[in-house]
Amino acid sequence: MDKHKRAEVIRNIIWALALVAALIWAIANGHWRPFVTLAVLFVISKAALLSGKRRLKQSMQQLHDRLEEQGLPSYIPEPSVLEALQRQVAEISDEIDRLCPPQQCLRFAVDEGRAPSRLDTKLGGVPFWPTDKPFPTNADGKPMALVMQVNFGQCPQVEPLPRAGMLQFFISSESVAEGYGEDYEQPNSARNFRVVYHTEVDTEAATPDCPRLEAIEDSPVQGEYALDVQVDESHINTHTKDFDRFFAQAVKNLYGDEVDADEPGFMPTDYLRRLLPEEHRDDVAETLLTDGNPMFMPLEAECFQMLGYPCFVQEDTRPEDCPHDTLLLQIPTLEDTEAEGESTRWHTIWGDCGTAYLLISAEALRRQDFSDVRYEVQEY
Repeated sequence: MDKHKRAEVIRNIIWALALVAALIWAIANGHWRPFVTLAVLFVISKAALLSGKRRLKQSMQQLHDRLEEQGLPSYIPEPSVLEALQRQVAEISDEIDRLCPPQQCLRFAVDEGRAPSRLDTKLGGVPFWPTDKPFPTNADGKPMALVMQVNFGQCPQVEPLPRAGMLQFFISSESVAEGYGEDYEQPNSARNFRVVYHTEVDTEAATPDCPRLEAIEDSPVQGEYALDVQVDESHINTHTKDFDRFFAQAVKNLYGDEVDADEPGFMPTDYLRRLLPEEHRDDVAETLLTDGNPMFMPLEAECFQMLGYPCFVQEDTRPEDCPHDTLLLQIPTLEDTEAEGESTRWHTIWGDCGTAYLLISAEALRRQDFSDVRYEVQEY
């Protein structure tokens, strides 16, 4: 008999003895009728509770059997074990924040209830464009299409972003089916993508004759969407290059444990799993261990930002001497959660639910020089 069953038997014996003692006292004092009524109600409720527990146990066993038939893990940790794991995750993430403080960023969110103008911060649609400026073209001389524009005059101020003007991100509509304008060999070549900054926003600007991404098959932008913008904090995350090092230091500071973050195949969750029974450490989903903690499990909607820490879908591919050390813009795949119907609809979708990244050097950003930007798309 395991300790949980033994404890339950002891509790039942104590309840039975208490019930008998109370019955003897009630008879001796002439109160046996109301007591018997209460005792019967108690026994009925206790029987219903035990019956419910038996049914729950049977259901859990049936679930385990089905999972095993499908070759899936059937181990489900006790709630107390999960709570302990999640408390530890919170402790470690707080310590990592102390070692590597959060950075300010601009966070974007789609506003379905507002139709954007050509001057607004938005995804897709017709861009703002000055009459005296040549429109960006791809390697074949064809006009590009707007992915996103940011009107800094409408945004909260975050250093070192410009305080005014308009930043725009274009890709070649011709290259949508071939990597969205990304150059794998030279990510900053800007042959089929372009980042353009206008120091002033002229309300009398022209309407350029250019393709619209939302009208192109397999486009990464599925419509023209107004964007809400707010200042937020960006935390380092498991997809950032230095996270493992900070994780190891946090664990050492908190618990005195030595963690080798340089070990091939190291995963922070491997350390957390040590609280689980050894034979079941590989059976528990990572989402249960981290409970949606954004440092360990960043959500796509929380990765739509300017500045802060990038959240790479695969890994940070920048070489050691790469000058592009600052996240200029990160556009993840965004599901349209308000859409009705059975099929999934998207605001943005990069291939297999990936993310687009624009990176720049901190010095160039301070100079408001957007001529050298690294662009890449990573997919799951």
